[in-house]
Amino acid sequence: NTKDPETALRLLSKSISIKEEIGEGRSLAYSYAELGNTNVTTGDLSASILHFQKSLGKFTYYEMDFFIFRILILLAQIHLDIGDDLEAERYLEKARPICDELNESLMMGLYFGCQAKLSENKNSNVIAIENYNKSIDYFQECDFYDKLFSSLISLGSLQVRNGLYKEAEWNYSKADAVLKRISDPLTELTINTN
Repeated sequence: NTKDPETALRLLSKSISIKEEIGEGRSLAYSYAELGNTNVTTGDLSASILHFQKSLGKFTYYEMDFFIFRILILLAQIHLDIGDDLEAERYLEKARPICDELNESLMMGLYFGCQAKLSENKNSNVIAIENYNKSIDYFQECDFYDKLFSSLISLGSLQVRNGLYKEAEWNYSKADAVLKRISDPLTELTINTN
C-alpha cells in the first residue's frame, strides 16, 4: 500500500500483468479489487467500475462469497453516487442473498445503508428511515464507528428535510458521541437507544 495513488496504480497494473501472465486467478481478484479502490481514490469511477467488475468475475469463479458481497456493495455505492439507481438496485438484489446467508453485522449494515440511500433517492423516505435505522443497529453491533457516524448523519439530514427536527437532533447527538469515540478510541461509547 502506498499513499501516492499514481504509484499505486502503476504498481497494481504491473502486478496484474504478471499475475495474468502466470495464471494467478485467485490473487488477481484481489489486485483488481485494490485497483478499483485506488481508482475511486483518484476519482476515476469508470475505471473503478471496470476493475471491480473484473474482480467480481474472479471472486465469483472462485466462489468467494464474502468478497463477492463486498464488491457488489462497492459497485452499488458507486452507481448510487453517480445517480444510476437502476444499476445500483441490480447490484443490491444480487448482494441480498449472500448477505442473508453470511449474516454478518458489517455486511448487513453496508447493505441496509445502500438500501437507505436508494430509498431516499426514490423519495421513499419512510423506508429510507427504516433502512438507516437497520444500518445503524448493525454498525453499532459490530463497532464500525465510521459507518455508524455516516448513517446517523444521513438519517438526521433526511429527518430535517422531512420536518422531523426532534428525531434529527437526537440522531445528531448520537453522531456527536460516535465522533468523540472515533477521535479518542479510549472513550467508551454509550448510546442510549430510548
